[in-house]
Amino acid sequence: MAMGILNELYENIGKIIRNARKTRGLTLEGLAEKVGRDWSFLSQIERGKSIPSIETLFLICRVLEIPVSDLFKSSKTYSYKIDSEIDKLIWLLKDTSPSDKKMVTNVVKQILKRKKTVRKC
Repeated sequence: MAMGILNELYENIGKIIRNARKTRGLTLEGLAEKVGRDWSFLSQIERGKSIPSIETLFLICRVLEIPVSDLFKSSKTYSYKIDSEIDKLIWLLKDTSPSDKKMVTNVVKQILKRKKTVRKC
């Protein structure tokens, strides 16, 4: 799930950059020259296929005269549903050894596997 959200973020950043570039009448080559990056790399950023560094984002935003924060605005909002039982588990595990955490993780996986098997029957 996290990767899906990140892919959406990269695509959204690319769309914002492309729209700002086109609004200013810049070609990819023109933006690349001003930013000091290869135009094909900028094309990949605009398509959400490459992950730019913070430095590259800063340079692009400076040239396009947009705040860096605008790149992270999204039409979607993501929320995390608070679950007190999960919070209790996290609290209980926070000071345990890595091997104990792994053991608990494996136990939980086995329980969830069993539940899926029971549902299929």
